[in-house]
Amino acid sequence: PSDPFIPDFSFGNVLEKIDQFFAQSFLKQGFKVRVQENEEKYIITAELPGVKKEDIQIRILDQHLFIKAKIQEFYSMEDEVSHMYQKHASYRQMSRVIPLFHPVMENQVKASYRDGLLTVVIRKKKGKTIHIEDESQMF
Repeated sequence: PSDPFIPDFSFGNVLEKIDQFFAQSFLKQGFKVRVQENEEKYIITAELPGVKKEDIQIRILDQHLFIKAKIQEFYSMEDEVSHMYQKHASYRQMSRVIPLFHPVMENQVKASYRDGLLTVVIRKKKGKTIHIEDESQMF
């Protein structure tokens, strides 16, 4: 419709509004994680741009790595000519759970954070290797 007071409920506009809704940042709760594994350890790398080191929590529980990050943004703008003041504050929290498929040494975990990249190194538990003998030698 050409009347500006009557909303446009056409099908295309509805799809556009749905796309805009899902593109909002509050729905993007995750972050990219890369898991590398070798015989001795897991190396987990998480991309957390804009997050402060003190706003990251890392926990290991029951062979799962939990990473939680808070993002707090404050913005303030002042225009003395038009006497307008604008303040904006936002807060969001992101988290990921990474399953660890091998028993780990919880007391030997190291983590570092630099340039928005969190790296966690978790050593695996070494089990006892059992040699298989011939049946005739067992008894």
